Amino acid sequence: MKTKVNVKTADTTLMKEGLTFATPGVIVNPGSFAFAFDKNGDIRWVLTDPIMGKMSPLHVLDNGTLILGSEEHDPKYTVAYHSLYEIDLLGKIYHKIQAEDDIQHDIVKLSNGNYLALVNITGKETIADAVVELTPNNEVIDRFDIDDILGLKNERIPRTFEHYLYKDNYKREKMDAVHLNSLNYDAEYDSIIMTSRFYNFLIK
Repeated sequence: MKTKVNVKTADTTLMKEGLTFATPGVIVNPGSFAFAFDKNGDIRWVLTDPIMGKMSPLHVLDNGTLILGSEEHDPKYTVAYHSLYEIDLLGKIYHKIQAEDDIQHDIVKLSNGNYLALVNITGKETIADAVVELTPNNEVIDRFDIDDILGLKNERIPRTFEHYLYKDNYKREKMDAVHLNSLNYDAEYDSIIMTSRFYNFLIK
């Protein structure tokens, strides 16, 4: 196995000490792995697991463990996962995170040990527009349907998907109009902050 980072520009004064973690960003891509490099661009860690770490999300938690996407994904949607994993740098699995709704794009761990995750609600006509709170035992204790909360159920984003070369472009304009991409939890205000790709706005 050869894993290499080509450093085109290096200004170590702008880099923090420690490691920068990255995923290849292409699911089901043989020979691509999650990895970490130092401020000089030298590879310091590679995850060669055949299932975990091929795609976002990848989060480093305060205790040093990682949350990683996996290839146990929904084949209908390339960024929707049946499961994610919390592991340490040696590959020990601490939690396998699953929900009845497929997880997509982002997840955060709360101070109480629960997880907040962006999901596709099973059986719903639209995708990438909901948030769930999961316990460490994968029990869903809360669910927020964002397009319902914001009244966006009949909205569509015209001409959005043409560059994806989908044949059902018009259908997807309504099915994936909100498309939540990132998620954060603001403990000071007990609030969830999300970004919407196609509406180009923040939601709190």
